[in-house]
Parts: sequence; structure tokens; C-alpha cells
Amino acid sequence: MLSMAVALCLRRTSIELDEEVLAQVQQLLGTTGVKDTVDRAFQEVIRGELRRRLARRIQSELRRDSAMRLSLATIHKVLARAAVKPLLRPARKK
Repeated sequence: MLSMAVALCLRRTSIELDEEVLAQVQQLLGTTGVKDTVDRAFQEVIRGELRRRLARRIQSELRRDSAMRLSLATIHKVLARAAVKPLLRPARKK
């Protein structure tokens, strides 16, 4: 859900897209329109980065607190099995 501040930052743009790649991405993401596909792809990139940061943090905490070493792949598997969503920090108030 977009907040009012984010909604004001929307802009129109035109770009060239490879139709074959767009069709593949739409199929993978389960979207139909170009805008929906691009929005969903952006969200997936952000979610992946947040998950990567969370896994790195867990890895560092385990190493520091209990001298336990787990690979990032193992941590990702545990997070996926537990259906853990990335933590989103609330926006700072200005």
C-alpha cells in the first residue's frame, strides 16, 4: 500500500522493452500489464535485498553471540520454511 508521500513521487516515463523478455517475466510473476509487471519486479528486487540483509545480520549475530557458523544458503532455507517476511522499517518522520 502506498503512502501519500510515496504516491506523490510517481512519474511517467517511456522505455524500450524486449517483448519476449517482458512475456517471460509476466509469466514468472503472474502479471498481465506492463505497469503491474514492472511494479512487481521492483518489489521482488527490494524484497530479495531485504531478505539478503536479514540473512547477513542473522549470520553475523550467530557468529558473534554463539560462535555458530551457518552459510547464507542455510539461513535462507530456514527463513523460507518459516515463511519469514523481511522486516520493514517505518519511515522516519521529518
